Amino acid sequence: MPAYISPQGHPEVWKEKPAGYFTPEEWMAAHPAPEPEPPTLDEARADTVQAINGAFEAACAALLGEEPPSATATYAIQQAEAQAFTADPAAPTPMLDMLAVTRRMDKAELVRRVLVKAALYKQASGLLLGQQQALMDDVTAIMDAPELSDSLKIVAMENLDISIGLPAAPEEEAPA
Repeated sequence: MPAYISPQGHPEVWKEKPAGYFTPEEWMAAHPAPEPEPPTLDEARADTVQAINGAFEAACAALLGEEPPSATATYAIQQAEAQAFTADPAAPTPMLDMLAVTRRMDKAELVRRVLVKAALYKQASGLLLGQQQALMDDVTAIMDAPELSDSLKIVAMENLDISIGLPAAPEEEAPA
């Protein structure tokens, strides 16, 4: 048997729809869910900061690709040893020595690769960090704007373009 909603909002089972009762669809149309409360300024700021930091972390994770955290934790050591080797080939470089032997690679080639990768990482991570900090500066500017009401500040933060990432690589032209 079908269910109908009483005028008081209680579902009841009837063979036929009683007068004054509603189908569930009619009830929902006549009694829409209340609009959610708009966020407070502090909530909007916290949500925006969380979105910015989430976009930054996602972009950094994409930059590192499949590198596990344990490997990325050694980047500073690898770079320091590569710089030391470049300055003095007799400098102790225990990590790079083990990497070169294990990878069956010439140590000088490994040093070159480490320094190239470090330079590229510095540029790319600097770009991402700059984007994150620029967005945080935007949030601060919005929050500090005395001419904006709280509701306009909320709208401004909701409309920030929170895009953090590296520019797309140029497409190569197909050979003619």
